[in-house]
Amino acid sequence: LAFVACVNACQEPRYIGCWAISAFARGAGWATLGRLGAGSAGGLAAGPARFRSDGPLAPTRLLSAARWRGLGHAWIARVRLLAMRAPLAPPPSPAQNKYATSKYRIVVRITNKDVCCQIIDAKIHGDVVICAAYAHELPRYGIKVGLTNYAACYATGLLLARRTLQKFGLDETYEGQTEPDGEMYCVEAVEDGPRPFTAVLDVGLVSTTTGNRVFGALKGAVDGGLDIPHSAKRFPGYDKAEKELDAETHRKYIFGGHVQEYMEMLQEDDEDRYQEQFAKFIAEDIGPDDLEEMYTSGHAAIREDPSAKPTTKEDSYPDLKKKKMSLSQKRDRIRQKIASYKNKMSKEGGDDDEDEASDE
Repeated sequence: LAFVACVNACQEPRYIGCWAISAFARGAGWATLGRLGAGSAGGLAAGPARFRSDGPLAPTRLLSAARWRGLGHAWIARVRLLAMRAPLAPPPSPAQNKYATSKYRIVVRITNKDVCCQIIDAKIHGDVVICAAYAHELPRYGIKVGLTNYAACYATGLLLARRTLQKFGLDETYEGQTEPDGEMYCVEAVEDGPRPFTAVLDVGLVSTTTGNRVFGALKGAVDGGLDIPHSAKRFPGYDKAEKELDAETHRKYIFGGHVQEYMEMLQEDDEDRYQEQFAKFIAEDIGPDDLEEMYTSGHAAIREDPSAKPTTKEDSYPDLKKKKMSLSQKRDRIRQKIASYKNKMSKEGGDDDEDEASDE
């Protein structure tokens, strides 16, 4: 609506339209665009805005973060991707024929039991998932336990990268970092061939602190051959004072060295807690010294065959949903509960009378 209002408010709509999209992409918001179209749309009082205005001259009021996300307007990253190529200069401009260009982003989401990595193409009508990889696929490649730690996120990002490049026929052209050493690595375009697959990182609402697991997925995707703009400032082992990355520390996290140290510490200090916390490791007969070999063989297996394996589907599944009771059934159930409660109380009262008689 704000875009339409801007177009109607200017004699040269193509100029103001391009500027409006660019302004919104740079954080101007719907309130600014609403004021631009106040003459024809009445200020757009009902527009979806983080700062919502009740009129062209009225002060804006801030919507809470929960309200903002609840309304579904929090996907600023997607909106900026859609408008990132809008030109500021008046036409003719070479960028005007690029509005339908695919803009990919790598979305990383981590839950309590799984890691989800997706390549998503932002389009006008909505997001389109191009490729996806999940941590629950890692047991197929030999990584059977610890599916949410930093090393598992790295393996999931590597799986996504190899699977995406295989889909576009770029897996042989861009192999990435075949032997991860923790160093900073960026994909370089080949001279006589297609350009690398480029995407930007979408971390969602997580805190982008140094050593966060989302950057493990980022490192895995980059080592897998994807071109993702990034720096080494958020990788484990980065020294803010020296402004250098300790590659050995980062490599330790990639191959689960931090988990190995914790397992060894618990084995020495608290054996009971080790048995409880690493019960799945013990069941799979995986000790602290087996982690690096497990992840190394897992990375090799991922590169050998990153294709997705379809799951088996059953003809029918049991209905686990509880059937809704009718009104008569509900009333009968209440009568049964009352009768059961009265029967229980009468028995308890009889037992008390017998105890008093025996005491006398």
